[in-house]
Amino acid sequence: MKHIVFGNGRKNFVILPGLSVHSVMGLADAIAEAYKDFCEEYTVYVFDRAENIREGYTVRNMAEDTAAAMRELNIKNADVFGASQGGMIAMYLAIDHPQMVNRLILGSTLAKPNGTFNHVIDEWIRLARAKDEVGLLESFADNVYSESTLKAYRETLISSNLGISDEEYRRFIILAEACKTFDCYGELPFIQCPVLVIGAEGDRVVTAEGSKQIAEALGCESYIYDGSHGHGVYDEAADYRRRCLDFLLGVSA
Repeated sequence: MKHIVFGNGRKNFVILPGLSVHSVMGLADAIAEAYKDFCEEYTVYVFDRAENIREGYTVRNMAEDTAAAMRELNIKNADVFGASQGGMIAMYLAIDHPQMVNRLILGSTLAKPNGTFNHVIDEWIRLARAKDEVGLLESFADNVYSESTLKAYRETLISSNLGISDEEYRRFIILAEACKTFDCYGELPFIQCPVLVIGAEGDRVVTAEGSKQIAEALGCESYIYDGSHGHGVYDEAADYRRRCLDFLLGVSA
């Protein structure tokens, strides 16, 4: 499994990104810059999805592959942040491998699909199967980002992701299909580590209710941004990463 690593802290911080048409590897410099405040305390690992995936690949499979990759890197335990589908993976990682997760941050995610989520995922799968590149990128941007971000960057968000290969379409469809069968809600009580859930009232993918449902089931700390923020609040809100770091350092203090 390909990964990005940066920072020189004594603790491990694992980032599991969301569903995307392109590999996270091309964003290494941008991610390192975004998480530079973590680098003194942590060695940061950002994991891509496994390279050789086939139809029927599940979110739980993704978690198992992530655990295997962590073991290969001798990461015995870590603080983990999962965004969107990465949050789904992170929940299974904490459920099935509790010894590997010290603290967990779940951003813009849910524990089981809802109607809004299924509608969005079905649309993305349909557009990917048709290889409607512009349509897929437009739908992705319009559903993920807030109105203010779209007003300023919509064209850039679309144009910068053009050039989707046949293999990338294939992988995207498999990974998106996995979201539809995902449901760990009944297993949430197996998560025993400290958890912070972060969502947004303007989330048009998983909805704010998806985040609230997890927080209520776990009885954990949560923060819900207002309606001016969307699903991509993890990239948009200026205080988002500081909020994450404060949670992690506050628990360890």
